[in-house]
Amino acid sequence: MKIAYITEANITYESGITLKTRDQVTEWVKMGHDVIVYSLAGRNYSQHKTATTEFALKSYDCNFPWLGSKARNFLNKFVCGYQLMGDLRHFEPDIVYYRQGMWFPVLDSIFRS
Repeated sequence: MKIAYITEANITYESGITLKTRDQVTEWVKMGHDVIVYSLAGRNYSQHKTATTEFALKSYDCNFPWLGSKARNFLNKFVCGYQLMGDLRHFEPDIVYYRQGMWFPVLDSIFRS
């Protein structure tokens, strides 16, 4: 089964959220599922401590460094959401798992398709 896991968290940075995400995705992979984690964190991951992942990770950063973090994250989701939608169409997942996050306009289109 193909599973797309969408999150707004930077899962390369050590935190409780990332541990839960990595554990959940790792279990799915052990069960034989094809999983890709799509992160809309809007951050440059090279600036953070990197965690080891055993699954595919696609991050989106439309690079708005002049904005504060909350505005940057929302604008990143809005702008990069269309890239995400294209990547999901290409991957053709059976399930889209959206980890708790704030609504943004592209989500409607993602869940309708």
